[in-house]
Amino acid sequence: MATHSKISILHPSIQTILDEIKKFYKVTDQLSLPVVQEWYFHDYDKKTDTIIVSCNYSIHWVDIVFNYHDLTDPLIFDFLIYLSKKYKTIILLGYLQTTSADAQFIILENGIIQYNIAQYLI
Repeated sequence: MATHSKISILHPSIQTILDEIKKFYKVTDQLSLPVVQEWYFHDYDKKTDTIIVSCNYSIHWVDIVFNYHDLTDPLIFDFLIYLSKKYKTIILLGYLQTTSADAQFIILENGIIQYNIAQYLI
């Protein structure tokens, strides 16, 4: 039982994405880690959520992992549309909820949804 999501942005600079995140979200702490640690999502003592930004899998794609279950939530989706439009780029969104078998895959290009597949188990 788990929720898996991943956002990939075709963009040359991870720093640009980090700067844009700071415009949309209140960033209280920034930590750079030498290895992928996608399990690090929530600091219960500080009552904060984590946004993981990396270029671990490709130098041409910036990956973002949000600690949210619905990637179409306006808090996330509006931000991604903004990025896609501003930088004239492609964004891939993938989501899977293993307990319900719900899944969704979206491609944004230049701020417009080009492709959207949603699967819901009946």
